[in-house]
Amino acid sequence: MKAKYIILIAGIVLSCQQSAPRTLPQLLEDFESELPREFPDYATAVEMPAASDILVIPTRKTLKKNLAFCEKYLKEFKEFEPPKDSIHLNEQRTEKIEMLTGMIERMTGPRSPFNDPGYYNVYPALAWRISQLRQTPDSTHRNLLEKTLKKVPVYFSHAKENLDDPDIPRTTAAIAHQRKTMSFLKINVEDFINSLPDTDTDHKNTLKSAQDAAHTAVKDYSDFCESILAELKKLE
Repeated sequence: MKAKYIILIAGIVLSCQQSAPRTLPQLLEDFESELPREFPDYATAVEMPAASDILVIPTRKTLKKNLAFCEKYLKEFKEFEPPKDSIHLNEQRTEKIEMLTGMIERMTGPRSPFNDPGYYNVYPALAWRISQLRQTPDSTHRNLLEKTLKKVPVYFSHAKENLDDPDIPRTTAAIAHQRKTMSFLKINVEDFINSLPDTDTDHKNTLKSAQDAAHTAVKDYSDFCESILAELKKLE
């Protein structure tokens, strides 16, 4: 009988723990923990340990999941009354609300990945890789550059599928982004590959092949945006 009471009490305690609402510090901690998993490119950009994915493939499923994450946490942060006894906590809460609001604005409306061709831009990821290689020109970072280059064609295939309602100004800006990226691939990335020792011929050839494929994919997307722009101008 005693054992039954102990089990019953333990069950009640566990139930209370599971249903207890999160405190603001807990919410902040959970958000900071989940953010790099939801946005691995962010984790890499801020140099979190073990983070390496600077270019995320923008599938519709991923984009909608990202938006749901931001909307969920924005709602939860807004539900907390501004803490009067902690200026620091209030500042953190306000900072997260502003951050999430900005992210949601970028993921919805005219600037969303479904309407803005310029949302898709691999230049920052490639520039990040080359910058890291200049600081640490080792095989690990060369492999990461190769991995990023090889993802570019898949990245832009999803970009073309995602666009629903682009407009002239954003499509024009997107074309400028792609031209900048093509130049970077042809000059900066190619220069780095050519600077590799001749003893590393196999890796040089692999990188050069990946660079060529990436350049072709960027040009193809730029041509795709040009065709969108031509159609939009016909409707003016």
